Amino acid sequence: MFSVTEFQMNEFHSPVVSQSTPSALTDSIAEQFEISMGKPERVAADCDALRMHLTACGPETAAGILSGLLPLLQKRTGDIARRLFDFLETQLAAAGDRWLVLKGMLSALDEGLVSRALELTARLAQTGDLAVGQDVVRFVAERVEVEDSVMGRPENLPKIGQILRLLAVEEKGDARDPVGFLFERSRDISIRQLAARLLDLSGEPVPPERIRRVLGDFGHEFLLPYLIYTRAGHLDLTYLAPEPGVPPLALASLYQAEAMHGKEMLRSIISELGWSRICLGIQIQPRVGISVSASLPLLVSPAEATLFQGYEEARNTSECFLIIAHGGMLAQNPCSHDTHDPVTRFRAYNLTHAELLEEILDVAPLTLEKIRHILQGMDRVVEDFLALFKAHTEECAILPDIYRNLKARILAEMDETLAPAQLSAEMVRLVQMFEDPRSMGEVHTLHGLKRYLHQRGLRLGFRLVEAGRAPNCTVDIAVFADTRILRAVKRIRYTDFERTSESREKAARIPYAVAVVADGFARQLLYDHENFPSVDIFCYGNEVHYYLTYRNHPAFLRIDYAPPLRGGMIDLEYLGVSAYDLSAHPNPNLDAIRTFFEKLEFDVEIRTSRINARYDKERVLNLGDLCRKAEALFRLVPYLMDVDWMIGSLQLDADARKKVADAWAASFILWGCMPMRQLLTKDRLGIIERIETDIVGEREVA
Repeated sequence: MFSVTEFQMNEFHSPVVSQSTPSALTDSIAEQFEISMGKPERVAADCDALRMHLTACGPETAAGILSGLLPLLQKRTGDIARRLFDFLETQLAAAGDRWLVLKGMLSALDEGLVSRALELTARLAQTGDLAVGQDVVRFVAERVEVEDSVMGRPENLPKIGQILRLLAVEEKGDARDPVGFLFERSRDISIRQLAARLLDLSGEPVPPERIRRVLGDFGHEFLLPYLIYTRAGHLDLTYLAPEPGVPPLALASLYQAEAMHGKEMLRSIISELGWSRICLGIQIQPRVGISVSASLPLLVSPAEATLFQGYEEARNTSECFLIIAHGGMLAQNPCSHDTHDPVTRFRAYNLTHAELLEEILDVAPLTLEKIRHILQGMDRVVEDFLALFKAHTEECAILPDIYRNLKARILAEMDETLAPAQLSAEMVRLVQMFEDPRSMGEVHTLHGLKRYLHQRGLRLGFRLVEAGRAPNCTVDIAVFADTRILRAVKRIRYTDFERTSESREKAARIPYAVAVVADGFARQLLYDHENFPSVDIFCYGNEVHYYLTYRNHPAFLRIDYAPPLRGGMIDLEYLGVSAYDLSAHPNPNLDAIRTFFEKLEFDVEIRTSRINARYDKERVLNLGDLCRKAEALFRLVPYLMDVDWMIGSLQLDADARKKVADAWAASFILWGCMPMRQLLTKDRLGIIERIETDIVGEREVA
């Protein structure tokens, strides 16, 4: 007689399981990865059973079976993933093509498993069981350049170096140093960057001979002293010269900076910011502080300062330079044509929305042909929304039925139309009537569904960006005075998906949608403001998305720089009070920031500290008007989380604080900044009326 325990064990390892087909076993393993409480021991048992099948089949069949399991490693971490990884490691030889399986193992979600896969790859390369070719090098290079990549960590780079140094190099002179060959000769920027990281492990600067070979005759003599002074590394050189033998894009602006401001200032700027942050060019703008009748200073250009000459009440208070530095790796092609890439698909999704809005708002009469075209566009919108956000919102479960029913009603109306020019009022209503539904259940028209999916997609899009590629270019702002940089903001990053077809010179210019952020921040930096949000910017043609982060607190801003009546608008949404600060916040009603938005002529809605500020397409007079509003908004962006803290903390009664909010908002509209360090007392509880000097020194009068 069997005991219950013995019976269960025999049932678990029964011949029925071991004799299952490979397809059934792989399905069983996949099922454990899909459920939240998947059993590692079940995965191990299925792998043991699958191992017997693999011993009896050929390499092609085995490779197909193993390839089907590899994506599972990207879904889970921990013991369940480790059991599958252990099985794959033992079956590398069965697959024939070891690299096919190793690629999947190197793509695992579990960081520990990625490190193990890297060690395994290096070991197989050393023993000759893995041929190191360009495909291996390119894959590893691309994985290293992913933001926060495990493979790019310092402890893993030496293992990658072991792999790359086994690459067969055709040219005799470079056979001893494949990594140096890749750095100097490769046209793939990700491979050059990987080679640079490996060469920089020694901590030594780039030898002058190598600098000469990479730069060629383009600015070598001019740049060499600066590269030596800053002890530039190989990675610095890849930013400066992403293509060997091609003139650096920053060269003209660096020539100009040296000619106008001298070598010492330029050396100081490069040393402080770094080559990667100035490799696309720098601008140096002189600023002069002018005080009129002891007012707070106006920081103007030298040409503007001449307007105050001869005025007795005006005096110069300071001189400084504003630095705008443009950096990043422009050579990387940010516009992927891979339809499986979520960021690329999200871009196409937004462009389809813009086309549909133009069709729906067109002043020309609605026709059957136009309705068919709108329905085709909506088919793509619904398909893209489901593909992009199925894992992020339960609304995707009801969207197909809602759209199917709405489309069926429109098609039924089209079938009943007697003449193409005689559309029924019901059909026009179903297609064009404006709605602003708060949920998918409130959708009754095609226009309403399009609007809801667009607004909902924008909110969910933040999650796609978090999982997608990082921005590839940067813009830094700094204030230079007294032979050094006094203050700097390195918080603006962007990717422009529409600039890949432009010339290198045009592509190196800062796009307007990014420059408007830099200008707004620069004005505040000149007046000693200290706290700035991080901004990641994604430009999809006219449509631009700004992801703002105040420490760990996010905000989402969308601007459509389209002409009037074609969707031009500004839409900002964020929580005005962090959940951690809610109990301590002096004014959770956020009356002050509401006043600022209203002075800027934005429509503002605040619900339980969630702020939605819009400058809608119905109010936009022209593109110039939209740009002026965007410029004013980005001057306010550094203060979005602070205005109510500052005004709410003042030791004044409620009416007085309201007067302060009104006065500061009106002043901000005219001046574009709030110099808090000059306006508030040191304890930030009062407003400085004047500074008095007595026997003990200066004293604030609040």
